[in-house]
Amino acid sequence: MRLKPSARMKRVSCLLTHLYGLLLRTYPRRFGIEFGEETQDVFATAVDDAIIEGRPPLSVLFFRELRDWPVALWREYRHALEQEGLEEVEMEASHASNTFPSDVPALKKGPSPWVETLAAMTPWLLQPVLFLIGLVAIPIVDNIAIPESIGVIFGSLMVLLAIAGWMVVSGIGLVKGFPRWSFPYWSLFLLSSLYMMNAATPGFWVFGYTFGRGELWGWLAWIPIGLVVVIVFLLLRTLRPIRQLGRAIWYDWTLLSFTLYGTLPWVMLIVYDEVHGEGPIMAILMLLLSAGTLLYMRSIKTWQRAFSLVGGLSFTWLIATFDLANYWGGRQEEWMSKSGDWAETIFSMSKAGGILLLVLLAPLVLGFISSISRHKRLPRMS
Repeated sequence: MRLKPSARMKRVSCLLTHLYGLLLRTYPRRFGIEFGEETQDVFATAVDDAIIEGRPPLSVLFFRELRDWPVALWREYRHALEQEGLEEVEMEASHASNTFPSDVPALKKGPSPWVETLAAMTPWLLQPVLFLIGLVAIPIVDNIAIPESIGVIFGSLMVLLAIAGWMVVSGIGLVKGFPRWSFPYWSLFLLSSLYMMNAATPGFWVFGYTFGRGELWGWLAWIPIGLVVVIVFLLLRTLRPIRQLGRAIWYDWTLLSFTLYGTLPWVMLIVYDEVHGEGPIMAILMLLLSAGTLLYMRSIKTWQRAFSLVGGLSFTWLIATFDLANYWGGRQEEWMSKSGDWAETIFSMSKAGGILLLVLLAPLVLGFISSISRHKRLPRMS
């Protein structure tokens, strides 16, 4: 004779079924569409049967499912990747004459739309815009007596707002499968997180916690990137964007160079670290780098894109070299053992610029390997 479960046990049953449904949402989307409803019904029936037997069998059932969840998750994602791989192979086989895959956003033919071009230029345009805002706002703020605590909170909120904005834009790029405009955002995101690991921000306030003097960010610097990846993963429940990223770089090596090009704002900040009054020249340099981005996004052929990046870096670095040589020539700061020499500055900057150019063009090796591999796979005419 089956006993009717109490109202309390029914609530427990609904709660466990709901929790199991949340676990199912972490599985690949295809699995959820094909088997999600059926799997949840089977679990709900098993929960009802366990409730009749009492609390211990119910606990055993739930913790057994929780124990098996990581293994099952790995198995289903591996199967989903295999299926996506087979579909991509079939697609390429049916379009063997097409050089580039049509399902990869970064490999769309023709120049990038102006909206995407502007989005790609934004990381470089931020500094000139902020510089102009500062010219207007700083004199006004200097005449207002603001308590130090309010200033710290306001500054912290502005930084958090900037981080949140960067997370949203990077997340959109990940959701869309890494379109061409998103590559500089992710390179800056990764480099900024790496830098912040060894950075201290005394007084910085975030969610009620204040960083102390000498307290480094450490692993906390990777929380924004981790949140973006986890949220997008839970939304999409597929690794297709990662596969699209790999295929995009394989078919167009300049995307990897564009990613490296995206780190140049940080490079310029390091080069001008000890320079006073660098705002105007930094704004000019960022505009020059953004011009290289504009040409890159609007170019059609691979060699045009590569030339845009090389030209943007070379011309910008040339201007920076002469500016720094003029600044440091004959200057001696307190921390310097001797006066600066303009010739030495030019030599150091030229050497650093040559290294940057080599790094920027290093993905060309990948381009040669990819080109040879693709030519071998093309069907031969009989």
